[in-house]
Amino acid sequence: MMELRHLTMVNWHLFDVADIDVTGHVGVLGENRSGKSTILDMAQVVLTGGSRRFLRLNAVAGDSGKSRSGSKRSVVDYCLGTLGEDQRRRDEARTYVALGFEDKEGDRPPVTIGMALEARKSDSRETVLALFVAVGTVLSSKDFIEQRGKSQFPAPWEDVRARIVAAVGEGNFVNHRDRASDYVREYMRHLLPHSPYGEQNASALQKSIVNAMTLDHNQTATQFVRNYILEDSPIGIKELRESIQTYRNISETIRKMRLRLEALRALRVVLGTLEEALETKFREEWIAKRATWLAARATNLDFKTKRRTEMARRDAAAKQLEFIDDDVKAIDNEIERLTAAIAEHDAKTGRKSLQQTADVAGQAAHRASADFKARMENIRRLEPLRAMCADGFEDFVPALERLLTATAGADIGHVSDELSAAEKSFAASGTKWLPKIDEARQTIIAELSGLRGRRDEVLERIRQHAAGGARAYLGDDTELLCRRLRQSGMAPRVLCDIIEVAEPEWVGAAEALRQYERQAREAAEKASTLLRGEFINALTARIGKMERELQSLNRSLYAHPFHNERYSFHRTQVVEFQPILKIIEIAKTSPEALDMLFRGDAPDDFPHKDTIRALEVLLEDPDKDFTQFEDYRNFYTFEIHMEDVATGRSTRWEQRRGTGSGAEQQVPIYVAIGASLAAVYGSAERRTGKPSGFALAMFDEAFSKMDGKNQRQMMSFYKNLGLQFVIAAPFEKRVAVLEHMDTIVEVDRIGEQSRATVVELKEKAKRELMAIDPDLMSEDELGTRLAAE
Repeated sequence: MMELRHLTMVNWHLFDVADIDVTGHVGVLGENRSGKSTILDMAQVVLTGGSRRFLRLNAVAGDSGKSRSGSKRSVVDYCLGTLGEDQRRRDEARTYVALGFEDKEGDRPPVTIGMALEARKSDSRETVLALFVAVGTVLSSKDFIEQRGKSQFPAPWEDVRARIVAAVGEGNFVNHRDRASDYVREYMRHLLPHSPYGEQNASALQKSIVNAMTLDHNQTATQFVRNYILEDSPIGIKELRESIQTYRNISETIRKMRLRLEALRALRVVLGTLEEALETKFREEWIAKRATWLAARATNLDFKTKRRTEMARRDAAAKQLEFIDDDVKAIDNEIERLTAAIAEHDAKTGRKSLQQTADVAGQAAHRASADFKARMENIRRLEPLRAMCADGFEDFVPALERLLTATAGADIGHVSDELSAAEKSFAASGTKWLPKIDEARQTIIAELSGLRGRRDEVLERIRQHAAGGARAYLGDDTELLCRRLRQSGMAPRVLCDIIEVAEPEWVGAAEALRQYERQAREAAEKASTLLRGEFINALTARIGKMERELQSLNRSLYAHPFHNERYSFHRTQVVEFQPILKIIEIAKTSPEALDMLFRGDAPDDFPHKDTIRALEVLLEDPDKDFTQFEDYRNFYTFEIHMEDVATGRSTRWEQRRGTGSGAEQQVPIYVAIGASLAAVYGSAERRTGKPSGFALAMFDEAFSKMDGKNQRQMMSFYKNLGLQFVIAAPFEKRVAVLEHMDTIVEVDRIGEQSRATVVELKEKAKRELMAIDPDLMSEDELGTRLAAE
C-alpha cells in the first residue's frame, strides 16, 4: 500500500519551512487558529492540483461546508500568509508544497507530488510554475530552498527542477503545469496502479477527497448521494432545448390559430346573416332603380316612336304640300281669273264677294279646331313622364303637372289664360331637359353593359366549377404570376391544386395554418432526433455509470458492517421524470418505438403509446424548466438503509435523522463517505497479487457529535476499509483518537508563525493508552481502578 509519509511546506501561510514525517494513520492536533487546518488545506491543494472546480479551503466539516468565520481564503492568501484585511506576512512569495508517498511493502518506488507557485499582493490569482510528479524519491524542504549565509530562501523553480531531475532522472519526472486534471491522472498512474486513471476517475478522486474534508452533516440522503457520491456531469442539450422550445412555440401558435379559426367560423355565421340582410336590401334597391329605368326607357322609346311617326307625317305632308302648291297656283290663277270676273260681276252685282268671304272664314275655323285637338292630344301623351320624379328630374315634373292640370276640361271654344301660360312655360323648359334625359339614358345603358359583363364572368366561373376546375378561384394576378413562374422554369402549385376549396374565403387562413403545421413537423422531427441521439444516449450512459458506482459502494458496505448493521444505498425514480426513464428502458429493447415521438398518430394498439404521450406532455409543458433534465442526478431520490445483521430489521436514514441522537445521525454519513472513498480507491476490495495504491482520507474536526466509543469504532471501520486517515482535531479530542493513530502532529502557533511537532506512537504506547481508557474497561475494572486511586 502506498502511504503518505512526508509533507513539505515552503512559504505556506504561517509555515516558512516545514517538513512533517508521518506514518500510518495521522492525527493533527492543535488549538483553534494554530494552523492544523492549514496543513490539511495544503494537502487538499496538492491532491487537486489547485483546481478551483473542487477546492473548498478552510471549510468546517459538519457546517454545510462553510468557511470558518466567513473566511474566503484562497491559495494566494496561503502563499502570502494573509492574517486579515491588508495584513500579510509576505508581499510576494515563491511557494513549494509537496506530499511524499512510500510503499509499505517496499515493492514499489516512492513518489512525490507537489506544486510550485508564485503569488503577489497585487494579483488576485497565483501563478502555477509546476504541477509535478517525481518517481523514485521523497522530496523534503532542502530540495526546494537555497542557503544564503545563515538565511534560507525558496530556490528558483528551474534550479529545483534541475535538482529533482538529477535525483530521479528525466524519465521519472513529469510536469503538467497547465492542466490540473492531467497532473492528477499522472499521479494516479503511480499511486493507484490497479485503478483506471481516466479524466472521470480523476474528477471522482478530487471530489471525494474534498468532500471528506468538508462533509455536511445537515443534508438528506438524496443530497448526500447527489453531492458527494455521484459525478457532476451535466448533459449538454442546448440544441435540444432550443428545438423543444421551437416545437413548443409553434404548437402554441397552432393552438392559438385553431382557436382563432373557430372564433372566425362563429363570426362567419354572423357575417353570413348580415350579408343576406344587406343582399336583400341592395336587391330591393336595385329592383326599384330597375323599375325607374324601365319606365324611363319605355317613355323614351314612346317619344322616339312618336317622333318618327310625326317626322314621317311631316315628310308626307311636305310632298302633299308640293302637289297642293301646284293646285294652289292653278287655283290661284283661276281665282285671279274668277276674281277678276267676280270683281267684274261684283262690280255689277256685289253678292259674290260676300260668299267668298264666308267660305274662307269657315276653312280657317276648321283648321284651328284640328290644331287645338292635336295639341291637346300631344300634351296628354306626356302623362308617363310623371314617374321621373327621381334621378335629378324633380324640377321638371312640376311644370309637366301644371300643363296636364290646365289641359283637363279645355275646349276650343273656351281656352283659359292658365293653359296658354303653362304651355309656354313647359315649351320654354323642354329644350333644357332633353339633354339631361338623354344623359340618364346613356348611364343606364352603361350600367346594363357592366351588369352583363359580370353576369358573363359568373357564368364562366360556374362553368369551370361544374367542370371540376379548382382554378375557378384564382384571380387574374395569380394566373399571371403562375404563368411567369412557369416561363422562368419553375413549377408553381397553388393551394387550390392541393386541397379542395370548400370555402374560398378561408384560403389564406388554411395556407398559413399549413405552414405552421409544416414547421411543427420539422421541429418535432429535429427534437426527436436530438432527444434520441444527444439526450437519451447520454442519459443512459450516465445512469449506467451511476448504477455501477452505487453497486460498487454497496459491495464495499456489505462486506464491512458497522455497529452490527449493514448499510446500503437505494434509489427511487422521481415521478415527474418517470416518462423519460421509461423511454430509456424502451430504447434498450425497442429503439424503433422512439420513431413515434411527436408524431401524434400512434395507433391504439401501439404498446408504448401511453409512455410516448406522457413524455410528449412533459416536454411540451411550457412551465417545465428543461434545464432540470441536464442533471441526471435529478431523476432519482436516494436513501440509505441500515439492516440489522442479526434480525434483518431495516431502518432508513431519514427515520434515524428525525428521531436519533446526534451520534446516530452522524454515523451513517461518515460510514457512507468512508465507503465512497474506499470505492474510489478500491481499497476495500483489494485482491492478492495486485498492487495496492494510496487511500488517503482526510477529515477536519470530524466526528464532532460522537462520543469516544463511536469515534473509535468509526476509525476501526475506516481501517477495515483499507483507508489511511488523517484527522485534524482540537487537543480535547486527543484521548479518543490517540489509540488509533500511528503519528501525532501537534501544531503550535507563536505570534505569526506556526510549527509542527511530530510524535510517532508505537504499538506498546497504543496498548498502554487503551489500557487506561475508561471506555474500554468493564465495570469491575473501573471500580477497582477508582478504589485504587
